[in-house]
Amino acid sequence: MTTSGIRFSKNFTFLNDSDIRKLIKSLINQNLTKNDLHYADAAWMLSIFEKLIDDHENAPPGLRDIELDEILTDDNKIKLFKDLLHETAIMAQKSCDIDNQSLPAIIEKINLVLTR
Repeated sequence: MTTSGIRFSKNFTFLNDSDIRKLIKSLINQNLTKNDLHYADAAWMLSIFEKLIDDHENAPPGLRDIELDEILTDDNKIKLFKDLLHETAIMAQKSCDIDNQSLPAIIEKINLVLTR
């Protein structure tokens, strides 16, 4: 199973490629598409995640690292991303879908990158 890096500032972690795709798809499908005023300003993130998933699925192994610095360019974007991660973790914990059970651990690794 191949892995890719996720970097923010000077912090870095590695995740299985399948876990990265699972998380991005979950963010797209379950959070960013909600008709919720909280996410009214998240359209920019939806288009970035759609591009990330496309790039990640089509890039050869070893060239799939994600640079969050390019996406999370200000405090508001960082906060929104953290909020989306938090809500995705809560959704996964409540889910009966076995595929979602690994999301909280994946999200925890990304949160460590964002807060170190």
